[in-house]
Amino acid sequence: MTPSVTSAFALAALALLAAPVPVAAQKSKNTLRMAFLEATQSTDPYMDPKPENNFLGHGIFDTLITYDETDLRFMPLLAKSFTRIDDKTFEFELRDDVKWSDGEKFDADDVVYTMGWVTDPATKLRFQADWAFIAGAEKLDVDALATALRAPGVAAEAPGSIDAIVERVAEIAASGDTVVAMSNGEFGRIHERILGRLAVRVMAGRRDG
Repeated sequence: MTPSVTSAFALAALALLAAPVPVAAQKSKNTLRMAFLEATQSTDPYMDPKPENNFLGHGIFDTLITYDETDLRFMPLLAKSFTRIDDKTFEFELRDDVKWSDGEKFDADDVVYTMGWVTDPATKLRFQADWAFIAGAEKLDVDALATALRAPGVAAEAPGSIDAIVERVAEIAASGDTVVAMSNGEFGRIHERILGRLAVRVMAGRRDG
């Protein structure tokens, strides 16, 4: 009888382990408690890239892009859009609605700093070779570009977002103008949005007339 009882107990224990167990949180303290096999010394997945920290990092930190496991493709996250310029260069347009926990706005300077930090030989990362493929990162200063264009008398502006570009084009475009939208990517479907906004303005003009 003993072997049968032991086997039954083992099967029951196995079934218990295999059953999904919900993670409980203290509603009064709004605290989530999780158990790990090893203690974590940091929540920074760069400095301590253990599986536990990588798991925590995904819940704490966002990345420029993410992988959609349903559609099996990369999608923007902190980036609003991204374009592959050539075999070794990517260009990211960042979201303008993201802030750090201290209220500071997230911007291109943060990205450039992070890329420089992970590739700096002085930064002692455990798996620094994982970042060796990054040659560098630079911020495109559109304000400086617009200023340089205005110096010889060229009309140039640097709207801060795609929405601002669309509204500015709709504001200044006149009947008979040719609007040329040059880009190396869809950039939030800017071409369609400009056409749509101009169509709305035309329809509004007809109603007013």
